Amino acid sequence: MIWQVNQKALLGLILFTTSALAVNCTAVSVKSESDAETLRQNCPIITGNLTIGPFPQNVSSVHIKLDGIEFINGSINHEAGDGGNTFTVSSSTLLKVGGSVIFGGDDDKACNVNNFTAPNLSIVSGSFWIGTRCSDLTYLDITSLEYVDYIHLEGRSLTTLRHTKLSNTTGLWIGDTLIDSVDSLFNNPLNITGEAILGTLPNVRYVTVGFQSAYSLEVFSNTTVILGGSSTTEMSLESLRLSGLTGLERSPKLESLTAEVVTIMPTGNISQIYLPFDDLRMLSVSEAAYSNVVTLRLPAKAVNWTGGFMLDVVLSPGLNLSSMYGVDEQGNNIQTWYWPTNVSYIRISETIVANPFFDTFVAQQNGLTNGTTTPSVLGGFSITPSNRSHFNCTPFYNLWRIHRLTKSVGSYGSEEEYDCLSRGVSESAGHYYQVPSLISIIGVVFGILAWGI
Repeated sequence: MIWQVNQKALLGLILFTTSALAVNCTAVSVKSESDAETLRQNCPIITGNLTIGPFPQNVSSVHIKLDGIEFINGSINHEAGDGGNTFTVSSSTLLKVGGSVIFGGDDDKACNVNNFTAPNLSIVSGSFWIGTRCSDLTYLDITSLEYVDYIHLEGRSLTTLRHTKLSNTTGLWIGDTLIDSVDSLFNNPLNITGEAILGTLPNVRYVTVGFQSAYSLEVFSNTTVILGGSSTTEMSLESLRLSGLTGLERSPKLESLTAEVVTIMPTGNISQIYLPFDDLRMLSVSEAAYSNVVTLRLPAKAVNWTGGFMLDVVLSPGLNLSSMYGVDEQGNNIQTWYWPTNVSYIRISETIVANPFFDTFVAQQNGLTNGTTTPSVLGGFSITPSNRSHFNCTPFYNLWRIHRLTKSVGSYGSEEEYDCLSRGVSESAGHYYQVPSLISIIGVVFGILAWGI
């Protein structure tokens, strides 16, 4: 009797062992729905990579169900075939991927996934990547994904994103999609050591950025950007680049907001840009010629910005820098520009500019502030007004004569004759006025930053 029982147990063990050995749970390729069925019944843990596809050309759509798989120590990849098969991937049990999740990583091959559902996936140690060729993707459910090294999300047909929050990532790229909110990705108190980029999202009207810090934050969408999230009290940005902007706001909960460089490029429907920073090292406005920007506004606390403020405005004839005063959105007369007491570089090119814009700066440089400020040491000063401007070089020529501006060695060829410091006279627009100029703004920026001036 005991032998008979042992025979049955031994037979069961042999059958189980044979079945386990027959299924490879190390490096797996799923090329059909039956492959997925075998895998999920036998491999709760995949110790290598999971490759999905290619699928047979005679199958128009494939549904890859991976319920039962909990851990994938490697990556999930898609191998595109010659056919145009659309497919879905779903798993209600998948918790962690030790590598990356990549669909459409090869821009030369079709992606064809139209639904990816893994609501309990919380950790991806590598990248979660949906590439630009994933134009069939309409639904993405990564509700629980909190820990991921990097997120790249594109797909011009993507309308639904199920996601709650991020607790850790080094960077994000959210590109051309039709989703209507990115708050679950951007409104988190993260420290972004790489880039956080928001591309063209026509259905996103407001973006709340809750980062504590970021090396680079870039927004290239017609949207209003709100700096400061529901749980963020301090924010520090190395670089902030804005294009297509329709508004820039600061959360009232944000106690400190600083940036090294803010770059404003062509904007959307906006007449004023208020820069609500507690400290800003460099403001760059580039090619705002076709935008609606009229006025830049600085807070009164800008007079105390430290580190040597740099202003670089180029090719922006729609921008009016003719005065330090203007009107707010309610039509009230206000001071819109405050010169920091420590300035290290100024370049204004092909932009409406007039002498009253520099009244405070010239007074500071002349020592006419009752000893409250020290004249700045500038690495460069260059003005090339637009053809609608009239500019008097004499005040800056006089500053050079009393050694408050340093004349550069001429490096502009025929433009040298229009150098403000060389002529020291008033001129109408259409000429170059440079006091003193550098060969490259980039050299100035990196030189000053490198020496920690």
